[in-house]
Amino acid sequence: MRELYDSIQKQKINEGDDTFVAKVNLSLHKENDGRPEIIDLEYSNKIEMTYIVEIEYRSYGIKGIMVSPSGVLNIEYQEVWYDDKDDQQSEEKTLEINWSDVQFNQAIYREEWHRGDGYWIEGIEVELDKDGKLKAVIVNIVYALPHGA
Repeated sequence: MRELYDSIQKQKINEGDDTFVAKVNLSLHKENDGRPEIIDLEYSNKIEMTYIVEIEYRSYGIKGIMVSPSGVLNIEYQEVWYDDKDDQQSEEKTLEINWSDVQFNQAIYREEWHRGDGYWIEGIEVELDKDGKLKAVIVNIVYALPHGA
């Protein structure tokens, strides 16, 4: 686990800053828009994401840790379908998620606790509505507590 913690520390954007960048797992889903010919969404299953780690200290130690996404996340994907002649077609699209604009009811933060060192965002799951707009995003955050804590 120490290696994982060290690798997370290397992901810091600026020394002394609480902002990190890491490649995280991506899962992307889209509501059916009524076109039966759409068969797939193609995208990279890893995406670079920026996040902030806020630690609240007290005289007795750490009171709390909060990990939250920050900045803008651009997800490039392709919709793939077959036309009337059974020829495969595709259209490239980009979804921009500005974390400061994500509404409270659109974001779900799923937290996992493990033994070890560190804290990080493991992955995100994005759901689009039938028009390709953000419907919901689930952020999977891992908090690892030191052994004996």
